[in-house]
Amino acid sequence: NLTQMLIEAGADRDALNRDGQTVLHVAIAEEHSNVAVFLIRHLTDEAPTVLTVGDQLGRNTALHLAALKGREVEIANMLDALNRTGGETAPLNSLGHNPLHCAVMNQRDDVAAVSLLCREYAEHKPHLLAPKYLDATSPRDLAEAIGRPDFVRELDAHR
Repeated sequence: NLTQMLIEAGADRDALNRDGQTVLHVAIAEEHSNVAVFLIRHLTDEAPTVLTVGDQLGRNTALHLAALKGREVEIANMLDALNRTGGETAPLNSLGHNPLHCAVMNQRDDVAAVSLLCREYAEHKPHLLAPKYLDATSPRDLAEAIGRPDFVRELDAHR
C-alpha cells in the first residue's frame, strides 16, 4: 500500500494542505475508506493530532467530515482511537457544531452515522443529547428543522 510505504519512509504525518487539512481529512473527503482506516489505525498512537486538528475552512476535524459524509466505518475507528488516546470525541467547529450535528446533515441521508454517534455520546457525554445544547441548536432541533424524521426518532431514542 502506497500510504504505508510513505509513512514508513518518513513522510510528515502532521503535514497540512493549504486548507489546513491533514491527509486523513483528504482521505475522508475523497472517500478513500481503506486509506482513512489505515491512517486512523496506524497514526493515532504516534501522531494523535491527525485526529484532532481542525481545518482552516471551519475548524472541522476529520471526525466532523466523516460524520458529514455519513462514513460509519471511519467514525467508528476514530471514536475508538480518540477514546483510547484520551482525545475529544465531540469537538466544536466554528459553527459550534459537534460531529453529531454534522451527522444529522450527512450527505448520504443515512441514519447509521447518527446512531453510532448517539450511542457514543449516550455512554460518554449524555449532555450532548439534551434538548438544548450550549444555548444553541441541538442536533435534534437541527434534524427537525431540516426535515429528517428518522434522525429525530434516533436522537429521541438515545435521550
